[in-house]
Amino acid sequence: MLAMAEVRNDGAMTVDRFPDMDAYGLVDVPGSAVAVGPVRAAKKVLERTTTDLARHVTYALAVRAIDGTGAAVCLNGDPMADDRDRVVEQFVAASVEWSTTTGFRATHGMGLDASLIDPLLTTPPVTVSEATAASAVGALGSPDGPIVIASPQPEPEVESRLAARGLESSTASLEDALAMDGATVFVRCRTGDLDHGSLDGIAASRIVSLTPSATTARGLAFARRSGCVVVPDFISAGGWAHACATGADADDIAATAEALAGSLAGSGVDSFVAAAELAETNLRTRTADLPFGRPLAP
Repeated sequence: MLAMAEVRNDGAMTVDRFPDMDAYGLVDVPGSAVAVGPVRAAKKVLERTTTDLARHVTYALAVRAIDGTGAAVCLNGDPMADDRDRVVEQFVAASVEWSTTTGFRATHGMGLDASLIDPLLTTPPVTVSEATAASAVGALGSPDGPIVIASPQPEPEVESRLAARGLESSTASLEDALAMDGATVFVRCRTGDLDHGSLDGIAASRIVSLTPSATTARGLAFARRSGCVVVPDFISAGGWAHACATGADADDIAATAEALAGSLAGSGVDSFVAAAELAETNLRTRTADLPFGRPLAP
């Protein structure tokens, strides 16, 4: 049996401690039809980071009117410990049991080989990169300036989807891309990289993130002051959560993101707030306790 759930101060979030090991399962909005998120393992998995990951998924699903929530299962412990194999096996078994009551579907593993967590993994009809490209390009809207991809890795799926819409793109560093007048910038970066320092006085007109929680609250405010639209990353980078929760294919993901972009077109620099309010309106149809805090980097 699993340990009794804790009720956190993040809305109705619950954390279930797994017995006989340093591990837990976290659900952002309990009672949802499906709970989606990672399996995380490290010497010390920070609950704050786990909460941020779950919050991104909660809003990604809610803005799409999907009855789902962000979640995660996490294991703390020395990866070199002598009893590691036994602990991991016990952890996976407890996670499988926990998933039967929470509807948990693992999107990916962090710190554990996929073969070890296979009983937990869901297998949508798209890859992570395909799903992300579909949601990001779908959420693009109607650019009227240069399109630039700022990423430390090749983005062939993004380029292909842009080309299919008859749009040309180039690549540049993030700093150079943000300095281009009227540019739409596709960004792959670390959590919180789009902060007030990087977005102060930028010339770009639109930012489309390929990664969750790229933007901080202050960064969002500085972008707004510069007249730059930050496409909500729970829309642009939410394709993988959409696929894992519903089994949607790339075309469905793109069409949903495009429809959301159309509904937000009149919101301009307030698009993030408008999208968050839409997600919260949908959440209120199934919970009295909204998550505490929107999906922005700390």
